[in-house]
Amino acid sequence: MTRKTALVGAAMLVAACAGSANAQTYAYNVDFNAPGAPGVNNNGGTFDSLSTTFNHSTNRLTFSVTFANQVTKGFTLAINGGANPKGHGGEMALFYFDASSLAAPKLTAYNYNGQNNITSYFDGDGATAGIQAPDKIQSNGDLGVGDTVSAQDSGGKRTLSFSIDASTIIGHNPLYGTPGEWTGAQYAENFGIWMHPFRTFNPTYNANGDITNLQSGGQGWFDGTYLQTTLIPLPSAAAMAGVGLFGIGLRRRR
Repeated sequence: MTRKTALVGAAMLVAACAGSANAQTYAYNVDFNAPGAPGVNNNGGTFDSLSTTFNHSTNRLTFSVTFANQVTKGFTLAINGGANPKGHGGEMALFYFDASSLAAPKLTAYNYNGQNNITSYFDGDGATAGIQAPDKIQSNGDLGVGDTVSAQDSGGKRTLSFSIDASTIIGHNPLYGTPGEWTGAQYAENFGIWMHPFRTFNPTYNANGDITNLQSGGQGWFDGTYLQTTLIPLPSAAAMAGVGLFGIGLRRRR
């Protein structure tokens, strides 16, 4: 290998590492039993712990919440990059996690209408008087390869979780909201969450997997604003570049 070829190779390595640096995964974890944990309302189930990750390269979004009891039948969830999602209609998805059957949990997503309720599945735009057509993003049957939805009981606790490729949600063209404000379901250094678990959560669906009715009751909540995330370490671009430059120097000495 010539020195020129080696330099080109090193430059390509540095570029690849720089690309990896942009493929960052952010994580947020909380133990609700620990001192200083965020405040919650446990009426929909006693919060025990919660964890989530988001990868900016693959758009892989994971979310898992564990309750210290086994009464939660489902929850709604909106997330963003910091501000409280409540009231921000037309900017992000509202997830409906249906665990009324633990053996067959379902996940559906609609454009959040901005209202302080769970009506987005039938009213798409809370800023307009009357009932507007819902803006469905993903039905419960739209899971892709590698996507999972899980509901498990163990040791007196209940864990509800999902792992999805959120690309479709992030790339959604919303029917309502301010152009350019759509984020879908993603975050980075900060994390905002608006989550409501329910003791009663009984959606009905049509043949397309759309929610046609939802009976709910026994509601709790977890609202989080500008929660600090953790950046999951990736191989250092500088370190990888150093390996390539070391190889060049070694060849020059030879």
